Parts: sequence; C-alpha cells; structure tokens
Amino acid sequence: MRIVMSPENSQLYQRIQEFALDKNNEPLSFSKRLATENQWSLSYTKRVIEEYKKFTFLAVVAGHAVSPSVSVDKAWHLHLTYTRSYWEEFCPNVLGTPLHHEPSNGKLTEEVKFKGLYEQTLKSYESFLGEIPPSDIWTSVMVPSQQTKFKKIVDIFKKKIIQLVLMTLIVWILLGINWISDSPVYFNSRLFNHENSALAIPLSDYAYYWDFITVNIDAQADGSMIVEEVQKYTFNRPWTNKRHRFILLDKFDDIQDVSVSENGEKLETETSIKNQRFYIQWDHPLNVKDSPESHIFTLRYKVLGGLHKQGISGEDELYWKAIFPNRKYPILKAKVRVKLPEQLEHKMVTLESLGEPTRKKQIDPQTVEFVASNEISPGESIAIQGTFPHKILNLDSPKHKFSEHSSPAESFLLLIIILVFIFTIPAVLMGNKNPKNGGTNTNSNYSSCGGSCGSSCGGGCGGGD
Repeated sequence: MRIVMSPENSQLYQRIQEFALDKNNEPLSFSKRLATENQWSLSYTKRVIEEYKKFTFLAVVAGHAVSPSVSVDKAWHLHLTYTRSYWEEFCPNVLGTPLHHEPSNGKLTEEVKFKGLYEQTLKSYESFLGEIPPSDIWTSVMVPSQQTKFKKIVDIFKKKIIQLVLMTLIVWILLGINWISDSPVYFNSRLFNHENSALAIPLSDYAYYWDFITVNIDAQADGSMIVEEVQKYTFNRPWTNKRHRFILLDKFDDIQDVSVSENGEKLETETSIKNQRFYIQWDHPLNVKDSPESHIFTLRYKVLGGLHKQGISGEDELYWKAIFPNRKYPILKAKVRVKLPEQLEHKMVTLESLGEPTRKKQIDPQTVEFVASNEISPGESIAIQGTFPHKILNLDSPKHKFSEHSSPAESFLLLIIILVFIFTIPAVLMGNKNPKNGGTNTNSNYSSCGGSCGSSCGGGCGGGD
C-alpha cells in the first residue's frame, strides 16, 4: 500500500532517516552498544534502530500518544542516555519538538490504557507509513488468556522460591557454616540501572550531584599508591552536612594516612572498617538557603597493595576503582590520572580503563590520563587496570588482612539473592519471550510530545566501592 505524505511529513521523515545515531571515532558505537546490551545480532539491531526512527515519526504526526514495542523501547532508552544527541540535536533540530518518555505507574487501568495505545500505534504505523510493522520487532499485544497463564506460572515460581528460601534458612541455622567463597561477586551495574539512568533525569530533581570527580593516582615502587580525590558536590536543597566514601578491601592490604580538606583547611575525619569496607567520614559546614550550594573536598590516602602480584600469573597488576559505582546521584565529569614509578616507564604491558568509556591520553612517559567520555550515572564506574612483568618491583600477592571470609549474614544474603535471581529467570523467559523471536509484548511506556517525565532520588550522602 503506497502512502502519499504531506510535504511537511515527508520533510520530517527525511530528517529522521538522515539522523545518524552512530558517530565517527566512537570506541563503542550506539548500534554496537545496543546490540551488546541486548545480545542481539548487528543486523537485527540496525532494523530495530530503523523502527525506532519510524516510531519517533509517528510520535509527532499520529495525533495521539504512541507506545513502542519492547525492542523499540530499548533503543529509545539508550538514546535518552545520549543526552546531547537526544535533547540538543534530535528533538529540537530533527523532530522540532520535545519527545518525553512516560512510564506506566503499574496499575491495571494503566496497563489497559497502554495496550490500547499500542494497538492504536500499530494502526497508525500502517496508515502513515503504508506498510505492516515487522512482527519480530512489533509483536502482538498479550491476550487475556496469555496473561492468566503467565500469572499462574509466576505464582508457582513464587511459592517454590519461598519454600526453597525457608529450607535454606533451616539448613543454614543447623549447620552454622559459611557456604559462600570469600571471593567477591560483581554484577554489571549497567544492566540493572540503565532504565533509571541519571542522564535522562533533570539535575534539579536530585538533592545533590557531583559536578566533577578528579582522581590522581601516584603509584609507588613499593606497591603502594598515594590517591588524591577532588570531589565537587552541588546541593540543590537542604541536606545533611555528613559525607562519606567507602572502599571495598578486596584487592588491597590497608589504607592509611587519610585526610579530607576543603579550601586548604582539614576537616574532622573518621575512619572505620565494616563488612570488608574501609569508610572515610567527614563533616563540613552547609548552608543551602541560597541553593544551589557547592563544596569541593580533597581526599588523600595511601593504599597498601595497590600494585600487587596476581596469582600464579607471570604479570603483576595495578588496580584501582577510581570512580565508585555505589551512588544514588550522577557525576557530570570525571578524570583519572595515573603516575607510574620510574621502574615501570615503558614497561607496562597494558594500562586501560574499565567500565564507562574514557579518552586515554599519554601525558609523559610516566603519566597517563583517562577522561570520561560522558556523564556517569548511578551504578556506573571507572576502574584503572594495568599489568607489567613480574619481578620488576618484586611485589607480593595481597594479604587480605581485613576479612578472610564473608560474614555469615553477608553470605546468606548473597545466597538468597543468587537463588532468587536463578529461579525467577525461567518464569520471566516463559512469560515474556524475546521480542525478536516473536514473543508477547507487555510494554508499558509511551511517548508524549511536550510532556514531562522524571523522578527524584532520596537519601544517601556519598558513595563508594
């Protein structure tokens, strides 16, 4: 079916099609990031991006609120995190209007409304574009019988999980032993925080945020590191004057010589160790009558074992998680500078950043700088990891003096989390198939041109790990 568009719609459609989501010289392009995060093939991902562009066209011209498919919504979520591309280029210059993301409140009436919007969107797709939406991207709406079947499956798994948790608790109490290895378990925070990305929320909605965090790591030949963190907080409203920073002691031997200062004056500082974390706590004056109010704190401390032997490998390691993930608030700019001892000049096998993308720059033979490419959302981090041949510095393996094993309470909590995670996956997979394989759609999001969508984060006064 051939559709003749109006000149205005035709020009809009052309602008949308010509807009490039993949930029030149990106270490990880938009399409590759979308494919990686959703475990899609690159060809399927490119088709999803094309459908996302058609969806934004419908959002402007359809004359009603539109609702995306699951796959299209994932592309939309990712684009929202590219704040400059989305809000400064795409919406004003291409669409000519703001396009806001409106999530469901989870109520039954909302679910009914979204299903109606989704059906209406599919009809508008055919009316305005003259073609049928591809079924592997735009899946059909879940029918009541499917909903009932899915609910029964979930209820069965809930009961099984409760039974399993109770049995595990009884066995745990009877045996009184620690089942969990002392090796820390890490999860990719991006998978769990992407949909609540700080970059899609106005800064004014936060109690505070970091304008920047600059970390200077001065690596020593004895395996220690002198670390300096410069953190600039901006408070949008009245807040506590107590700050903290905590560091997971999983790769290091000790932290010493801690100080915190503001404007060259040392602040009252306390340190403590709890649950294998080293806490730095400090107080400072705070008066937010004329908010926003900013404070720049400088933290200095010595890390013993920052450079260490790694197991039976023939290489030693330099490691430091410079930008910590356990935060409820965003960081607008981040920079990490590493200075190596003379003995390691031109001897590093690798020296890279892990986590959020950075731009790497060699300052001099001993100094390397990493600058974050984007703002950093809560749950996201930057770690520095380097390797160099063993016996250059004659280092030992970390002694882990603080905690050889996880506490029983920590181990039990981690066990429960893992069990819940494992046993809920089948229920989700059975009830909500991968949209690219023709599964059902339970999407509860829609677009609103000129509307608003945001949330506020409460609590918290620092971060770490």
